[in-house]
Amino acid sequence: MRASSAARGITGASLPVPSEPAARGADEDNAWRHPADLVPLDEDAAGELRALLTALGGGPGGRFGTVYRRMSGEPAEDDDPHPAVGEPRPFPSNWDDAWQRALHEWMDVANLEARIVAPGWVDPRVVEILRSAQDGG
Repeated sequence: MRASSAARGITGASLPVPSEPAARGADEDNAWRHPADLVPLDEDAAGELRALLTALGGGPGGRFGTVYRRMSGEPAEDDDPHPAVGEPRPFPSNWDDAWQRALHEWMDVANLEARIVAPGWVDPRVVEILRSAQDGG
């Protein structure tokens, strides 16, 4: 049985979840991408994301950062080529650039790069997919 959002560490925020697409990545037309669809990354959400990423071996310096490498062998630029939705906001005290990068690395591997949002925000659909990955789904 799956725990509720409150039991999983996200409290005080309503996490609307879009209907399940036919295949991962099928919902990448960006029509949904509006800042109103995002949830501020607070300490509870950051704590849950850290726990989920850690359980998958995807924390800072984890296994997902070494998955993507350019065929040329040249290091990737620091600039993320994916446009982010929303205006950046401050991170909560338990989240930093290293955790943000770890989340983006997992999202790249999971083919969710179209759902990258501005720092300080979280896409509720990404949280659901991350939960599912940890649950073995």
